[in-house]
Formats: sequence, structure tokens, C-alpha cells
Amino acid sequence: DQQRGPLVGIPSMVLFFISFGIGYTQKSRLTTILLLIGGILELVFKLIAPAMGLLLPLAIGQTPLYIALIAISCAIIGLGLLRAVKGL
Repeated sequence: DQQRGPLVGIPSMVLFFISFGIGYTQKSRLTTILLLIGGILELVFKLIAPAMGLLLPLAIGQTPLYIALIAISCAIIGLGLLRAVKGL
């Protein structure tokens, strides 16, 4: 059901932020890579899914929520980049 997308997707995004907070002081390439890959996957899915007809009610009917989900995906990528730069 397409209407449950945000209910399933938002907790996974929250877990990315929690993993960043918990592992902030630890040097872990795995956490950095997972943040980057997870953010990229979220972003690509949010951008491509409406073109395939998926999440279309969300993209059209709840545009502010949809834009917020895209912004959160970009923030997750930013956190991964921050960890990558900090690790150098």
C-alpha cells in the first residue's frame, strides 16, 4: 500500500540520525559508508519513484512532506560526508 510509505520510511531515516549520533566519536568506515549509501538510496528512490508511478499520491497530494523527505535524505548524505571529511 502506497499510503504506508512514510510510516515505514521515516523510522528508517530516524535510525540513520541515531547511528550518526551514537557513532560520532568513533572512527568507523562502515558507519560512514552506510550513511552515504543509505542517503543516496533514499534520495534516488524519492526522485525516481514518482516517475514510475510509485508514491505519486504522496508527491502530489502531500508535497511539503515529500519535499521534507527529500531534504532529510540530503541531510543523511551530508552527515555521511561530514564523517568522511572528519575521518581524514
